[in-house]
Amino acid sequence: MDYYERMHYHSLGASYRFECDFNDREHRSVRASLPPSCVEQGRAHTVMLWGDSFAQALSQGIRESLPPETSLAQVATSACRAQVDDFDESVEDHRCAIADRYAMQQIRTLHPDLVILAQNAEHLETDWAALTGTVLGLGARQVVVVGPSPMWDPTLPRVYAANHMKDRSAYVAEGLFLGAFDVDRQLAARISTLPHVRYVSLLEHLCRNDKACLAVVPGEAPLDLMVVDYGHLSPKGSAYLGRVIWRELLSTLLQPSAAHRTN
Repeated sequence: MDYYERMHYHSLGASYRFECDFNDREHRSVRASLPPSCVEQGRAHTVMLWGDSFAQALSQGIRESLPPETSLAQVATSACRAQVDDFDESVEDHRCAIADRYAMQQIRTLHPDLVILAQNAEHLETDWAALTGTVLGLGARQVVVVGPSPMWDPTLPRVYAANHMKDRSAYVAEGLFLGAFDVDRQLAARISTLPHVRYVSLLEHLCRNDKACLAVVPGEAPLDLMVVDYGHLSPKGSAYLGRVIWRELLSTLLQPSAAHRTN
């Protein structure tokens, strides 16, 4: 557990690209802007990742799965889901409004081939038609909405330590938030009606029918867990999603005629 607590606070910066977060952890302030590397345009394609820390958690796996000459622009700020108006003012120093306005400005500038939206919660409270419609209207060709992640109470490392140190089970049901499965079903239905928008269900790829979800990264050491806390992916967990989801999906969606085939 100590290992994962240290990772959570000290070892996620490169995987999550903390430099692309308007929350400046080092100086405990809000950045005025992001480094140019966070919004670099690709020679062949540009993919943009927008959302909160759960979007950050996907970053490594997406970057490792990009086709040649494709860049990942990233505007992902902790505690700030993608919004196009009525910004979350509960986060200090208007951080979410700053981050979301900047993200929209970058979509207008970059005209990304694909925008990937991911967030921790409030999936059913989000107006996805308005959000994705704005993203497309600003110049994106396609949008991917990522569904809820498996989440454990209090944390996966604690649940695993208490229940599975002997059997080393790959899948864990104890402590799992079961409400995410209903959210996933409802969200998939809503997204299916939106033009040029694709839904990605993480639960479909990571969980079994008995509602136990993958806890240990396949092919890694027995205690390499998928998430470092209650739900944020570990670097190896993110890389695994790159192999099982993003590599094939990005290859498909970034084909020249993909925008015309996506519904």
